Amino acid sequence: MIGDSVPWKETLDRIATDIERRAGQKRWTDRTGFLMERDVMVASFAMRKLLDTPGKVSDEARRESVEVLSHPLVGKHPDFYDRYEFWEMFDLEQGEQERISVRELCNRVVHSMVFSFNGTEEPPHRLEGIFVASDWSAKRSLTYICVAELVRALRVFADDDVLLLRMQRDESGFMHVIKASRELPDRLR
Repeated sequence: MIGDSVPWKETLDRIATDIERRAGQKRWTDRTGFLMERDVMVASFAMRKLLDTPGKVSDEARRESVEVLSHPLVGKHPDFYDRYEFWEMFDLEQGEQERISVRELCNRVVHSMVFSFNGTEEPPHRLEGIFVASDWSAKRSLTYICVAELVRALRVFADDDVLLLRMQRDESGFMHVIKASRELPDRLR
């Protein structure tokens, strides 16, 4: 559980800013790729932990979804050995737009079998998005999320302030959050 969500949300905001900055970089090194992968992993883990901790994100943020492209599996699914040749296993010409929950995106990143950057083909080469597939989702499809959509999702969580928190104990005495909102009712404004 997360005790204080503020430093985690500040980290998500910093990561969103770093991703935007790196997306515009002209020169990439192995170090740049590592830092980007690390930041996306940390952000995915942080958002998942915020979702798992009652009262740390609003109900509105919990319902947030992201738009991705799903590329169907056309061969055998990748394994540890051949995951770096994922373009041979998925149809990258055919992508179906879908909306998935932020939690599902985080799960695909945290448990990624495939994690790869996609950039423009013409110079200057810029980061456009990320291909990701978890050990589970790789059996069906490869997920592509564009940088702008990833940054938007990060900022939803980074900027989320729970202003109204209602809790209630169940019959066994266990406390449950029954409402966490970023909106105050009119009578409290």
